[in-house]
Parts: sequence; structure tokens; C-alpha cells
Amino acid sequence: MKIAEIYEKYKIPPLLQTHMFRVAAVGGLIYQNFTDQNILNKQAIIETLLLHDMGNIIKFKLDNPDNPLYKTIKDEVQYWRKIQKSLGKSIVMMSILGL
Repeated sequence: MKIAEIYEKYKIPPLLQTHMFRVAAVGGLIYQNFTDQNILNKQAIIETLLLHDMGNIIKFKLDNPDNPLYKTIKDEVQYWRKIQKSLGKSIVMMSILGL
């Protein structure tokens, strides 16, 4: 599955996607300057960084005006609460099943 498909499937907010893009870009720069690139898998590093915070939607305080995400979703808070609840249930089920 492609990163964009994962973002879409798990309803990752655009601001969080942008954050993960930036982190992956920094990781790519660090990789380029790493002296022994043979021991690292660049693709795995970049993909990991592109997904590293995707679970954060569950813990966001969506109605907190001090949260940077709030400014981008304030008109859609109810929608994002449903996404939070749905993802939270999925994670609990995965935990119960040992996945």
C-alpha cells in the first residue's frame, strides 16, 4: 500500500501529513550525510518517518484552540471526533487480538 493510500485510509489530517513529510525530508538529508549508507535502508527510513506520527490523531484535543491542528479543522471538529473514536476502537481491538 502506498503512503498516500495509508493517509487516506486512516484519515490522517493534512497538517499531520505535512509534519511527517518534513520529518521524512530531514531524515533523507541525514541519510545523505551518513558516512556508511550501506548499513541503512533509505526507503525503510523514509517510509517509517512518513508514518511515524499517524496514531497521534487519537490523542489530539480537537477542541483546544491552542492546538495547531485546531485552526485547520475547527469547522470539522465533529467529523474528526468520529475518526478519533473509530481509530481508537480499531487500536483497542488490535491490542486485544495481539496484532
